[in-house]
Amino acid sequence: MRFVIPTDTRAVARLEAAYRRAQGERRRKALLLAGALLAAVLASACAGEVDPWRLAANIHKFPTYIGSILPQLRLGSLWSDVAEWYWG
Repeated sequence: MRFVIPTDTRAVARLEAAYRRAQGERRRKALLLAGALLAAVLASACAGEVDPWRLAANIHKFPTYIGSILPQLRLGSLWSDVAEWYWG
């Protein structure tokens, strides 16, 4: 299969215009998806009674919280550690 570059300037202009339209459509779809995702996150935060000011004030504590809820896993007793964490 050979790749042929058109030498007709009108054909090139049509291809460029089609490419720009396709890019614009993809950009619009991405923005629509991002807006829908943001709306879903805001709706879930509202339903979960999240206080955004308290969240912003305590965001530095988040890694410590995640570390405290994860189990301590040791290589020598990995399966029993997971079983203890999962089933108590």
